Amino acid sequence: MMRGASNFEMNIIDALLGEHAALLTVFDHIQKFSSGWDLGHLRETGSLLESLILTHAYLEDELLFDMIPEVHPGLAETLQAMHQEHRELRGLLRHLQEAENVREARGLLKHAMELAREHFAVEERVLFGLAGEVLGEDRLAALGQEWAERRHLSVAAV
Repeated sequence: MMRGASNFEMNIIDALLGEHAALLTVFDHIQKFSSGWDLGHLRETGSLLESLILTHAYLEDELLFDMIPEVHPGLAETLQAMHQEHRELRGLLRHLQEAENVREARGLLKHAMELAREHFAVEERVLFGLAGEVLGEDRLAALGQEWAERRHLSVAAV
């Protein structure tokens, strides 16, 4: 949908789904190549994932989840679980920085990626659909614009 001469509306859910896709690609790369990595490389990877995932989680919480009124049964518990998983991911990735050996670091990294994959799946199956129903297209587009601004992106039509 065109808005003005050079901008188009980006739905916050589409933006977050795009981030999920990019993160899943990074996870696939890590799984494919990390078996030979030393402790330093695993820690660096954990630090990168911490930055990527936590920025995503922060924007997701603030721009989408915190905007969803708890109108559906069980929604409060689901949102609380999503926030808790964001905290758990943060803890796993920070703990990885203190891992004393490759085995421990690799296990923490694997656990964080598995948790993130499961977390994304719940968001995509349940929460994004509910958010769309409750917030409506105009609000989702406004939140998408806010996401783009916070990501320092210029969203212009080609």
